[in-house]
Amino acid sequence: MRTLQRTLIVAIATSLAIANSAWAQSSAADVVKAEEKAKDKTKAESEAAKFKAEEKAMQKESTNMPSASPPVNKSAKPADPIPKATTKAEKEARFKAEEKAMQQESTNMPSASPKVNKAAKAADPVPKATTKAQKEAEFKAEEKALQKESTK
Repeated sequence: MRTLQRTLIVAIATSLAIANSAWAQSSAADVVKAEEKAKDKTKAESEAAKFKAEEKAMQKESTNMPSASPPVNKSAKPADPIPKATTKAEKEARFKAEEKAMQQESTNMPSASPKVNKAAKAADPVPKATTKAQKEAEFKAEEKALQKESTK
């Protein structure tokens, strides 16, 4: 009977020791996890504070500029009034005057290039091959130049 009691006591003590060590390990792991959570939380809080500060600065910069144009007073007369054209002739005259003014403002260059005189001789004409031997020599020279360019 005593051996049975001793065996039970040893078994209970062993199981308590195992449970105690497991609890100690889990509590140590819990402490480490809690510390990591605290670090993550402080890191997240510092990142949030940094973001908040940057956001506030950007908002301050962006709101210094007007977001819309000022309201227009439609009852006020225009600074440069254009008389209203009532007849067709007045409308055409006003359109022509506006078109001319816009054309002058848009460009001071001619709208087309000058005509080419094809009868005039070139300033430095390229000599043409007249004989068959000259044509062959010119062809070979050109072919050689093209071969050089293609193998570069």
